[in-house]
Amino acid sequence: MTAIDIFAPEHYERVRQPVTEAEGLPPWCYTSEAWFRAEHDRLFRPHWVCVGRADQIAEPGDYLTRSAAGAALVILRDRDGMIRAFANTCRHRGARLLEGDGN
Repeated sequence: MTAIDIFAPEHYERVRQPVTEAEGLPPWCYTSEAWFRAEHDRLFRPHWVCVGRADQIAEPGDYLTRSAAGAALVILRDRDGMIRAFANTCRHRGARLLEGDGN
């Protein structure tokens, strides 16, 4: 199946039925690189994605690490109490900076 074929609307008519009659997405939606890229570009890139709750980093210095849309992130509360997010990689060596959650 080509990338053009997998996005044809007729493949998704049963997905768009009322909940009690609907079916799941076709199998290729879970394995296709083209589907993955389209989903990433249309759903994750243009919108906010929840990666945690503010109470998980309640105190200055608290952090959590997450991955969102293929990007490794560190989310932290700074000394002024602001929540900030950064790439969780060293600019010089590309190594992961932090793992898990902590302070």
